[in-house]
Amino acid sequence: MLLNCKFCGGELEITHGVSVTTCKYCHTAQTLPKTADEGQQGLFNRANSLRRRCDFDKAEAAFEKLIEADGNESEAYWGLVLCKYGIEYVKDPASGEHKPTCHRTSYDSIVADEDYKLALQYADFASREIYGDISQYTLDNAAERGKKVHKCTEELDKYGETSADEVASPYIRAYLKFLNDHRPTYLAIEKVLASPLMKFAGTLDRVAILKTVEGISIIDIKSSSVVQKVLAKIQLNGYKKLWEETTGDTVSNLFILHLKNDETYKLVPIEMNPSLFDACYTLHKAMEKKKRSKK
Repeated sequence: MLLNCKFCGGELEITHGVSVTTCKYCHTAQTLPKTADEGQQGLFNRANSLRRRCDFDKAEAAFEKLIEADGNESEAYWGLVLCKYGIEYVKDPASGEHKPTCHRTSYDSIVADEDYKLALQYADFASREIYGDISQYTLDNAAERGKKVHKCTEELDKYGETSADEVASPYIRAYLKFLNDHRPTYLAIEKVLASPLMKFAGTLDRVAILKTVEGISIIDIKSSSVVQKVLAKIQLNGYKKLWEETTGDTVSNLFILHLKNDETYKLVPIEMNPSLFDACYTLHKAMEKKKRSKK
């Protein structure tokens, strides 16, 4: 096999027929793909290299290609899981071990993830043991952080004060800088809206008039390390439809407010273009109709 270490990138020494090996450079145990095809092995190397650089979207696309080639390849499904949750293995200076670190906030548990289930389904016993090294605790912590940040920002905007622990505090300080820079007047905070016409609903983090831009802005707050702009474009254009249908007011701006662990923030403009949302909505309705027809 011509495979590189998923953690450090070093060349692996592999015995034919085994599903788990240990890197001689970083001494980390890891699972191996089943394929013996050199082209597929090269694609695995590229996918893992992209993931090590935290380029999760491109890595995810590479793992998708591997699944298209072999739908029973547990390593490809596992790679998708790592990308979805933004997992980077960071070397611990104290122990020298590579620890899983989440760069993407998710409110969903890994055990409910379909790709995770497929990785376990197609893996052998040894591989399943290694997959378990990414603890539920680590992934739940990422989701818990997102919930804490949302709660603290909501309390701050509604009541003028909040109590943030050491996990949420850097993000709240970043949020305070945003408030100082843009002086928002909020029209809605954590507002749940539903469309009777289109039959979908969503929770809008903030609807505001900012001192720095003209018109009404919809703002979605993120505390993950990576902002997925395509998903944000779908989500925020859907929120725009909800607000305009409900209130009759025109939305002029869509933003992601990206709060960071270094106490900084970035207000990311999102294109106002409903075409991608409309396409997803149409596909969803078609799939619902297909499901009903099978019953």
